[in-house]
Amino acid sequence: MKLWKHSLLRIALTCIVIGLVGNLILYFLNASPFNVEEINENKSFNNDINNIQINTAMDDIRIERVSGNTITLSRLGSQSVQYTDRLELTTSVDNGTLYISVEELKKHRFTISARYNVALTLSVPDKIFDSITVTTITGDIHLNNIRSNDIALNSNTGHIHASDTYSRINNIRTITGDINLDGNLMSLKLYSTTGKIAIKLAELAGTFKWIPLLEI
Repeated sequence: MKLWKHSLLRIALTCIVIGLVGNLILYFLNASPFNVEEINENKSFNNDINNIQINTAMDDIRIERVSGNTITLSRLGSQSVQYTDRLELTTSVDNGTLYISVEELKKHRFTISARYNVALTLSVPDKIFDSITVTTITGDIHLNNIRSNDIALNSNTGHIHASDTYSRINNIRTITGDINLDGNLMSLKLYSTTGKIAIKLAELAGTFKWIPLLEI
């Protein structure tokens, strides 16, 4: 019995040592999840945009209203170097629509302790947009003081927050994330499975519809 326990202990210690040595080698090769790089990307666009579409996997998304006549984008944060060649920010403007995406160029292999903390902020002037659509997988979505005729927000596990935001038509969908609304959102369709929903509205007209995802 004692021999068996000692054998297990030796095996466990050997695995720990191998893991530490392996991570140390990867670190010096700049390939460890503990090797982190800073993200700092900035772009600007003319104010002739009426529609916004954002599609990312893990970025937190924030859209805020600011003074001025220019739409600006900033993407800030840090990530493990494993993501360097796998994710790329792309933007384009077509027929009055601004398209923003963080595309996955290569499928990411599972990496223990890989770090990703990146936020994409879009600052827009004081105007009423025709539509705003934001889709993420794990990222949170924040809207602050935004005006749009149509808003669609989608996140699988991220939280969704909209404050002081006006829109006639709103489709807000999440699976496990929470939904927090505070503003003049007039017609609501909320989709959630397990997330909490908190609503504080100055105006509510039209329809209010909450549908658990399991019923869709």
